[in-house]
This record gives sequence, structure tokens and C-alpha cells, in this order.
Amino acid sequence: MSFVYNCHERNGSTIANEIIRVRDIASPESFKLYVPFIGFAGVTQHLSSHFIDIIVSDSDQDVITMWDSIIRGGWKPEDTCSEEQYEYLKKLRPGRSPRRGFYGRVCTTGPPLGPYRSSDGNYDYIEAAITYINNSRPLMRNVTIVPSKNYAQCCPKAGDTVYCNPPPETDIDSLFRKCRKWNDEGVLVFISCDEAPYGYVLTNGDVANKLWVHSSALQQGWLPQGIVEESYTESNVPRCALCDDPLPPDAATYDTTCCGVSFHAACLSTHLKKECSTCPSCLQELWPDDDDDSSYIESSSESDDHCYSEDIDQIDIGG
Repeated sequence: MSFVYNCHERNGSTIANEIIRVRDIASPESFKLYVPFIGFAGVTQHLSSHFIDIIVSDSDQDVITMWDSIIRGGWKPEDTCSEEQYEYLKKLRPGRSPRRGFYGRVCTTGPPLGPYRSSDGNYDYIEAAITYINNSRPLMRNVTIVPSKNYAQCCPKAGDTVYCNPPPETDIDSLFRKCRKWNDEGVLVFISCDEAPYGYVLTNGDVANKLWVHSSALQQGWLPQGIVEESYTESNVPRCALCDDPLPPDAATYDTTCCGVSFHAACLSTHLKKECSTCPSCLQELWPDDDDDSSYIESSSESDDHCYSEDIDQIDIGG
């Protein structure tokens, strides 16, 4: 596949239009967008005229440096990059050069900064990528670049919109837990991936451009186009780490702050009564500064009537 295709130039506008269609019905007053995986902005560039403020980030510091240089500094990539120059860029510290972010993905046959390649004989990847960047530049006018270590540092508020297109190396289970938490807080969350968290539905019947949104959007009058596919499968249903039974959205659950693992509140209560205050997953103390048992939950049917949750520490990067 060509670089341009991989950057969603062909289907980026299709996905963006679907996001706007659902947003305008489910959350029409949402004008702030968070994109925790900016990549090469294949979808984001088509959303810029529909949101007043767009906060983008990426754990890949090379990508962040590249976009920051393009948007703020007007940087333009050169039309050549030799194999020797490419090897030199690979040795630079991540995030120090926009050229490393650009050519590290254009001149490779695999992952970023992989084996060198500039063309396949019939297709000039560098030329196509430069054209792509130049076309994207004016569309990124209201985008704010924010460095971050991971998506968990993204802090949208109720009424905001989030678009996630996670790379393959993402811990997808952790991301799905975060997406469910954002949704519970009133954030409209869209996810581009093959499968989505429990409770999410496919917005259209286009298999090539899968886009998921939580089914609660249906309550706002939004109706899906084409086939609606429930994302309830064995691989993505959240389960209690103790009993391995499903954790439906309305269950009384507890998410540990030490490792972020989810449990039924009753299961964790029973464990704590037997094993003191250690986390059953990572064995750390859940409440190291509290020696009493006031936080314990009675292990009975009544405990399911209570919902326990703890927020993971976050850094508000959105202003």
C-alpha cells in the first residue's frame, strides 16, 4: 500500500463526514475535539472546519515534532532523502528533528524507522508524502499540538468529542476502559478499529471505514446508517479479573488505581476480607496509608446496589 493510502487520504474524509453526521445529532453543541493518536492526520484534517478547538497529541514524539514544525514553523520536507541520511536520522534522539518524524515513516517498508525505501520503481513515496503534507497544512489551522506520554493524559470534559484511531501497539483493553470512562462522563467518543468496547455500535455498514460510537448516542435521536453491528464479542467484553464473569455497564465495579484492573465490587470485597488489602492482580497495597477496614464492602447481594470507582490521576492538557 502507498503512503497516501495508509494516511487515510482516500477514506479520511469519509470517516470525518460520518463523525460530523453523528455529532450534529447526538451532541450538536460539541465544538472541542480531542485526538490522542494524531498520526499523519488522515481524518483530523477533514474535521478542522467543524470544531472550534482541536487538541491533538501522540506518544510518538517524532510525529509531534513534525506536526509542530509544519503548523507553527512552516517547515517543508525536502524532496530527497538518501539511505545515508535516513540512517543518520535513525540515530537522532526521538523528537529532535521533524525530518526524523517525516522520513522515518515515508522511507520505510515496515514500522517507523524500519528498512529504508524511497520508491518501488513506479511510485515515488517521498513525492506523494510531500504533496499530502502540503495539502494538509492549511486544513490544520485550528489544531493545538500537545506532547503527551499516552492517551490517558487526554482529559476531555462533558460535551467534548474524542476520536481514537489507535496504532497496533496500543494496549487496546486499557484504551477501551478509558473510552468507557469518558463516555460515562458525557464525552462523545468515536473509535476507528476492527472491534470496539462493549456497548459500542458501528455507525454505518462500511466495513472498510469502521467507525464505532456508544449506543447511548441513540438516545439523542441518532440513527445508524446501513447495518448496525453490536460490538459484543468474547474478545472485547470487559470481565472481572477475579471471577472472569462479564462486567456490564450497570454493574457495581471497582477499578484499582495501582494497575487499572476492573473487578466486581462484591468479588473484590470478598478477596479483601481474605487477603487483607493487597490488589489481587499486582499484589500492591490498595490503601497503604489506611489500616482500618472502613473501605471494605460487605460481600452480600446488597453490595451490588453500590457503585465504587476511583479516578486515575490525569494531567489536564486541554486547558
